[in-house]
Amino acid sequence: MGGLLSYSLMASLFLLLLYPVMQQLVARSTNFRFNRYSLLAGMGLSLMLPLMGILCGGVFKTVITSDHTAAMTQTLIENISGETEKSTPEGLPYMAIAVGVYALGVIALALREVFSFIRLFIIINRAEKINEGKYTICLLKDKEIAPFSWKRYIFLNEYSGNIETDGIFIHEKSHVEYRHWVDVLFSDIFCILLWYHPFAWKLRHLVKLNHEFQADSNVIESGIEPYVYQRLILETAMDRTMLGIANCFGSNKKGFRKRVLAIGRTPSSRKTLLLSLYALPAAIVGIMLISFSASSHFLGEVASTSLITQSTLRENGDEESSSYAGEDRAMAEFEGGMSDLYNFLGENTKYPEVPDEEVNVKHKVVVCFDVDEKGDVGNVHVKKSTGDVYEKESIRVITLTSGKWKPAVKDGRPVKSSLSLPFYFTIKE
Repeated sequence: MGGLLSYSLMASLFLLLLYPVMQQLVARSTNFRFNRYSLLAGMGLSLMLPLMGILCGGVFKTVITSDHTAAMTQTLIENISGETEKSTPEGLPYMAIAVGVYALGVIALALREVFSFIRLFIIINRAEKINEGKYTICLLKDKEIAPFSWKRYIFLNEYSGNIETDGIFIHEKSHVEYRHWVDVLFSDIFCILLWYHPFAWKLRHLVKLNHEFQADSNVIESGIEPYVYQRLILETAMDRTMLGIANCFGSNKKGFRKRVLAIGRTPSSRKTLLLSLYALPAAIVGIMLISFSASSHFLGEVASTSLITQSTLRENGDEESSSYAGEDRAMAEFEGGMSDLYNFLGENTKYPEVPDEEVNVKHKVVVCFDVDEKGDVGNVHVKKSTGDVYEKESIRVITLTSGKWKPAVKDGRPVKSSLSLPFYFTIKE
């Protein structure tokens, strides 16, 4: 769950930067189809751009291969220094508490989504159904529920049979034809992942509001007078119970005002669509922010956080830790000692192809990493570097050592420790 929270934090940063662009686009543009795709793209970018940022930050371990491999002149290890983690304080650390709260929020909202679908299926099962071609009209028994639609189902309080002049039917039919339920489901999942971010919920509101704008415009295009339809919204949409997972004809007071104003709004200029271009610098700034070493280090710490505390490990792992009794080590050690570590690094390090100006140039890369209680390597990141390709190769080689370390030991028990390892690269002609 720590990894999911780390990814969620990166996505929330992009959302923070992209939301103002999407909000202005929906407020100014009457091209509702374009607005819809822009909102979906904004959510998609918020979820996909963190992956690009991870790649730029070197968190993904990319294997570098080359047909032309130069001889390695130096791979020196100046020192390996580390500090044994402080003993776990009483109670949960703040990072574990944050992960726990996030997990509870995700679980609670996921359950709410499941219960909403169960309620929807119960309504479908109990409603009186009328087939209208590719649509199924369900007559609602509860008159306090506002009309809504989901997939091919259109839920109405009453049905006159005149589908050509029934504004509510035309409105809900538009939702069905545009498959707006897909957008709602996607935005619900988006909000579950970023439930703590207020802009996630605001963006979900924008998605559903734009759906209403688009469906309302279809009603007006069908020939119904704007003032007649506005009155219909006033009589039918206000203060009705709404189903969150569906597109509802009902509106709260704020949504109602915006819908009524949008019905009489003058079509916007195409120039307003250029607002979407502001998403490009926002995305670049977000990638830069999460690519900083401090950011990647923090996110790595979050990703590696476990809800299992050290005290729990002591209760369940006395038998395993007994083998370390009387053997305290301030830092982790490579199995076989320093000579085996030298040999392993020398055998597995590959030199990338470099331009001519890089030949005979000495490069230094300092890699920091953690060795956990099982001897596995994690949170690998670059502290200092003079070349991106050398960073990736250094990270790759350090990652290969995972499982080959003896963990640090304190009070007869294995603990996590942090180490740093400098690499020197020089490619000869």
